[in-house]
Amino acid sequence: MSVRKIGNQHSLPPNPEWVEFPRTDGDESTWPQATTRIVTGGEVNYYRIVDTDESLSIMWRKTVGPKIAEAMGLPSGKPYVLRSLPDGYRLFDHNKGKADNPRHDPYLYGTPHTCYVPLPWLNRILLLLGSNRIGKNKFRSVNEFIPHAIWLASSDPNATCLCKYCSGKKTQTEISQSFGLSVKRDSASASTPPPRQRRPPPQKPAGPYAAVRRLPRSGKQNAPLTIKLPAPKQTLAQDKSNDVYRALTETDVQRIRYYRKGELVWCAIDPPIAGPRGDEDAIQFWPGLVDMATSKTITSPLADAQSDEADEVDSASQNGEFSPKARITWNVKQHTSYKIKLLAIAQSYTLCDDDILPYLAYAPSENLLENLRNVLPAALSTEKSQELAYKSETTSDYNPLDPSLSAVDRFTEAITPYTLAIQIASNIARFWCPTDEYDCKITFPSSPMLTPIPQTAEGPTPTLQDVLNAASENNASLTPRTHGNSQPTITQTVMQLRYQGLWWGAERIWTDELVRLKLARCQFAPQGAQMVYPAAGPSEKTKEWYIANVMNPDTALAGSSEKGMFMRIEGLFMVDMPRSDGEPGVVKECRASGMIYELVDEEYEDPNEVASQPNGNGKGKERAQEPEAGGSISTSPLVSDPPAPPTPVNGGRSTNLARPVLTTPFPLPDPPEGYKFHAVLPRGSECVLSLSLISGRYYPRLFKHRHLEPIVKEALAVPPEKGGIMLNKHLWAMEGLLPGVHQSMDPELWKDTRYTMLQDADADARKMLGQEIEQLRAAATAAGEAIASASEPLFPMDVAMYEPMQPTAGPSSISAAG
Repeated sequence: MSVRKIGNQHSLPPNPEWVEFPRTDGDESTWPQATTRIVTGGEVNYYRIVDTDESLSIMWRKTVGPKIAEAMGLPSGKPYVLRSLPDGYRLFDHNKGKADNPRHDPYLYGTPHTCYVPLPWLNRILLLLGSNRIGKNKFRSVNEFIPHAIWLASSDPNATCLCKYCSGKKTQTEISQSFGLSVKRDSASASTPPPRQRRPPPQKPAGPYAAVRRLPRSGKQNAPLTIKLPAPKQTLAQDKSNDVYRALTETDVQRIRYYRKGELVWCAIDPPIAGPRGDEDAIQFWPGLVDMATSKTITSPLADAQSDEADEVDSASQNGEFSPKARITWNVKQHTSYKIKLLAIAQSYTLCDDDILPYLAYAPSENLLENLRNVLPAALSTEKSQELAYKSETTSDYNPLDPSLSAVDRFTEAITPYTLAIQIASNIARFWCPTDEYDCKITFPSSPMLTPIPQTAEGPTPTLQDVLNAASENNASLTPRTHGNSQPTITQTVMQLRYQGLWWGAERIWTDELVRLKLARCQFAPQGAQMVYPAAGPSEKTKEWYIANVMNPDTALAGSSEKGMFMRIEGLFMVDMPRSDGEPGVVKECRASGMIYELVDEEYEDPNEVASQPNGNGKGKERAQEPEAGGSISTSPLVSDPPAPPTPVNGGRSTNLARPVLTTPFPLPDPPEGYKFHAVLPRGSECVLSLSLISGRYYPRLFKHRHLEPIVKEALAVPPEKGGIMLNKHLWAMEGLLPGVHQSMDPELWKDTRYTMLQDADADARKMLGQEIEQLRAAATAAGEAIASASEPLFPMDVAMYEPMQPTAGPSSISAAG
């Protein structure tokens, strides 16, 4: 992280023209409380009060004063300066980081108008704490404060403040431009350096592929949205149907089964392995692989079963009947039992869903990682540690639940195997591969498929919005055929390699299931395009909440714009792409296609939605009526409604979507509490994306997990001076309340099988452990000391669970990104 410094070169001009505020809305209760410098672990995190005559305060006053004078129509050419900040306001210097070289961030506290953060997706989550307020109460820059200062200086009591927080209508960039403020920096410079002539930017590699297209059609005129599918050479993957169906929803009898065979997960250690600081650096979860998942049935007698049964027997005897009426007297529940193989140690545990978390839902605490770095050099001096590093077939005999170990030995013996385990897990998260392939023969009409804007050396890489706009123009230029067209139809038949599943880092992903995307809805044609609906707005209930809290209900933040997006994967396939290094030849790139969904309020009603018509299925929810042959595609999005099932023709062969025969689409899983899924594309359309835009699996109702629920409550209670709600963006991204980029699986290296992934991840981690031992030996030899006396850890701990790791292998001929 770069360290920001605050300069000391600002001073008052001679004979300043003072500007004063006739009123104020300042509130001292909003000032931060952590104003005492306390050094903890060599770091500080406190707010220093900036005096009025300090350089930083003078800079703010010199910058705001002329803008107020200009807005009030005062004579120009005078050195206007604020005499002081408004009453109740105070400038603070936030010191954070290394005690001897902290980062400095100036904040102006005092306004009560920024205490409501326009993040409507938190409305329902905040109810856990019995509040709908999020404290913020600060301006982060001079540019943010200037519109509010002009409003305070105005003598019109009916004036409206146009600052970012009071209006809630525009971004700070738009506001700065409207007030004639610099959008690059906030400070006022005495002189402006001459612009530098920059070199032309180097040609950037093509970004991730993204395009919207209509589903492929057959070559016949006015034919329904179908493609020709022969039977695949490989049958339906054995685990797919059960994995997808069991992860959809929770019933009265059966719980959701989150985890799948071969996935990397976190297993709860009960009781946790306490560290030197107790719970602060305790090992609470150990990474492991799901080896087996089986259903378990638990039966228990109903509380009133015996009394009711006796009453029925007495009633039957009085009526001359000798056998009572049969009734259910037992409560039946099913749950999943998982056999988990813990990494780096020779232990396997049988756990239930309540004791397992997805890999992305947890990361070791900073206190634990710091402690491991400090004690690892001494731990590597043992013979057992060196065997783990140099003998690939060796696993530690350490048992986290061994009752014979003392509290100290329990942590000490866990240092090396736990370090190795989290490094193996981090390596596994870097790998990916598609699975269960089959050949798909598709017939396209002569109309070309939508493609992204080509990359050029003269311009920057186009954005996703540019891609979608170009796709819309391409669609508009296509002329539909009419019934009277006598020209023969030209078709193109291609053979496409498709896949039924995907190993994506720690997770097992299947087609026909919902995944999270890295994109925010505001990044995907928020205003709409020919084949993309505009971003959904807020429901009437959310608008009422905004109005009740004196906020603008028409802001884009109130709808789906700032939330994440989801894709229901309909196809995984390979395409040939030119080599990025300019060499002749092509490389294979894997892409995903399917319907895109956004999150909308549960009470949201689309004003353009047409009433659904029953199609005669007679089961479950009736689907919207299919367009007639040759007719236009319905322009209304479907809400929580999967695409229509394949239509069996040609002897029962599926001719609708590119999926293996004898398979049917699954319903959508349960959305986050208080929301529902809303289709972004019209029926008959699909989006094609590079795999690099996929964040990972979606886990329904994950926030109700017994190990995650306290973490959610703790995240909601973070005070503003420590980051507030947005300190845990990765947590909200797990349910799509924020874009998936904040919590994403980012594999980079292709492997041919899951076994190869596990084998290489283990070998790379042991190699790193061996390199650490060699470096410690070299350092000890140079110093003439034993390994255990090494003061600084050298092991390159690469266990940042939220950031992608750098690849350690050579380039692969198969890529997941464009």
